[in-house]
Amino acid sequence: MNKITVFTPTYNRGYVIDRLADSLLKQTDCHFDWLIIDDGSDDNTEEIISEYIKKNPPFRITYQKVKNGGKQRAINLAVQQIETEYIFIVDSDDYLTDDAIERVLKWIDDLPEEFAGVSGARGKSVDCYLGEVPQISGFYLEATNLERCQYNLMSDMAEIYKVQMLKKYPFRVWEGENFVPEATVWDQIALDGYKLRWYKDIIYICEYLDDGLTKGSWNLLRKNPMGYAMMYNHMLLTEKSGRTNIAIQMVSCLCLGKNFMKIFKSNAPVLALLCSPVGIALYLRRKRQFKQG
Repeated sequence: MNKITVFTPTYNRGYVIDRLADSLLKQTDCHFDWLIIDDGSDDNTEEIISEYIKKNPPFRITYQKVKNGGKQRAINLAVQQIETEYIFIVDSDDYLTDDAIERVLKWIDDLPEEFAGVSGARGKSVDCYLGEVPQISGFYLEATNLERCQYNLMSDMAEIYKVQMLKKYPFRVWEGENFVPEATVWDQIALDGYKLRWYKDIIYICEYLDDGLTKGSWNLLRKNPMGYAMMYNHMLLTEKSGRTNIAIQMVSCLCLGKNFMKIFKSNAPVLALLCSPVGIALYLRRKRQFKQG
């Protein structure tokens, strides 16, 4: 059985997903599965994937279409279905270098049991990092997700997690919301002491499209305030400075999500209560801004 599944959540990316599919067909090691969960697309994504399946590729392709529920619900669903030991989440508008899977399989081959996974780097191209050059002096470094800032690893990376780890730490989702910042899970894994092995090799080519999650952050906050409230609440555990501003942001999001009373179950209820006046003022300002478009 293969050790790794490339998992792609997608929504209306028929116009670009062939770039990822073609990169998978070019892999120097095809010992992997490809799982696509289509999050309710109304374009030609299904037809495109069907054509790739007909080509009888050297890896197994599984396509599943579900009701639109957001990336994090798709990840939770995928984790329950995947039969391999590792999951590599690759977005539908990105693609892999030709030797990405070959490198990853070598990295996980001798990974100690107590580690959560491994990670390579993302690039704008095969020779240009997405952000700062990782400060990795040796072959790799070992650190939790919360220690990344020490090594210039704050740009998006290309993490490959053990499936059992994501079964243990599923994404919490809220009714009526389709987005939860991924840091809420990655940081909880780190808080519990699990490390990753970080490599500086670029294996994942990334381009932030205009219809992607990253460029739509303001709209994401408007539509998913409780997801962001969870993120800020989590940051109260992980951040040593700026906690007052974090609490203000959390209060604002709780108000936007009409769940202000959850302030008493937050990770810093006293601080949050003290920051409530400013948080409520921020909520009112954002509410006006959202109405103005």
